[in-house]
Amino acid sequence: HQVHKGGLLEVVERALRDARLEASLLEIEITESTLISDAPEVVETLSGLRSLGVRIALDDFGTGYSSLAYLMQLSVTTVKIDRAFMAQIPEEGRAGRIVTAIIAMARALGLTLTAEGIETTAQHQFLLDAGCDLGQGFGFARPQDAETIKQYL
Repeated sequence: HQVHKGGLLEVVERALRDARLEASLLEIEITESTLISDAPEVVETLSGLRSLGVRIALDDFGTGYSSLAYLMQLSVTTVKIDRAFMAQIPEEGRAGRIVTAIIAMARALGLTLTAEGIETTAQHQFLLDAGCDLGQGFGFARPQDAETIKQYL
């Protein structure tokens, strides 16, 4: 909603300044559905964020209205593979081949890749073998409160 409405760039600039945070340490996730309208303000806002140095992650990649054009137009830095693929790995060969292809594409484009929904050791190993950069899911840890995370880290 904020990407379409406008003003997001100014909000992020102010937040970075107030927090004294280097822009390259911030990654903003947008879903593919945000991009469907192909509105000029979306392209303008995301380009502005990238010019600040903010990283842009395309969340839920591979579901819905996936368009490779987004990867060219929008200065995306990270692709997040949707958890729907992970549920079928490594048992379902087709899902594994799709994930492997997404990983190869991300590598070829110089993008960081995160797999969502990793719940098993077998899924984790498959992704390691395929060259996936990052992963998240219950297989690593369940959601936790701030105090527990401090102890975990």
